[in-house]
Amino acid sequence: MAAFARGLRSTARRRYEGSIAWRLVHPRRIHVFCVGAGKTGTHSIAGMFDRHYRTAHEPETELLIEVILAEAEGRMSASEVAAWLRRRDRRLWLEMDASGLNGAVVRHLVGLFPEARFILTVRDCHSWLDSLLDHHLTRPTTDSWRRLRDLRCPPAERRYTRTEEILRENGLFPIGAYLKQWAAHNRAVLEAVPPERLLVVRTERIGESVDRLAAFLGIPADTIDRSQAHLYRRATGSGILAKIDPRLVEERIAEHCAELMRVLFEDPPGTTTSGPWSAARSDRRAVGA
Repeated sequence: MAAFARGLRSTARRRYEGSIAWRLVHPRRIHVFCVGAGKTGTHSIAGMFDRHYRTAHEPETELLIEVILAEAEGRMSASEVAAWLRRRDRRLWLEMDASGLNGAVVRHLVGLFPEARFILTVRDCHSWLDSLLDHHLTRPTTDSWRRLRDLRCPPAERRYTRTEEILRENGLFPIGAYLKQWAAHNRAVLEAVPPERLLVVRTERIGESVDRLAAFLGIPADTIDRSQAHLYRRATGSGILAKIDPRLVEERIAEHCAELMRVLFEDPPGTTTSGPWSAARSDRRAVGA
């Protein structure tokens, strides 16, 4: 009987938290999407906001992946995806939603929530590649994640050089496929989010960016927990990237990532450019990149 009563209370609470009444009683103080790719610090960003704001890291991952796949495969229209995202937002009512998957729906998010702001965590493509290969090699995956990875790297693009055979043997993709993903993710965010709504933060400097994050969001800096700035660090790596010919890695970086790397990491302070990525330079300087 006690278990039944607890179940009723839990169900009632979930319904209340998804209701208009909940949203009226608990208005948003901020509305932020962290849209960095996986392995760039989205977990850390969530941790820094979790104590004072309604925060989730990768909420409802499996459901969101299914929607991403459905849109890509033509089983859901853009309007249907937008409607689903709006319902999900009302139900979760988060103030900080941090997920690498947000990058796949960033155009929808920008249009649906004109008051929302976006944080793009970025990591240099070489160390990101090293970390992602380790993650894919050592972490179990679900069927939906596997299907999403297959969407991002279809069989026709899985062309391995001789030095990449170790990747094939371990069920990993060619180097170029991962680096194309790095570039596509960051480019999609930079092109979709208006400059005044976007802050670009380099992964290794997340902990140094508390004051600038606070200024960007208009919140007190002491509501952002600096001690959580480096969550989910790797203890040790597999070293699999070191087994690939470094000349091949550099060639693929030059082919797929060079332009964005210059925009996000290499240009000296004071550089100004026109075009869709000029804001990234300005925001990068603002966080001390």
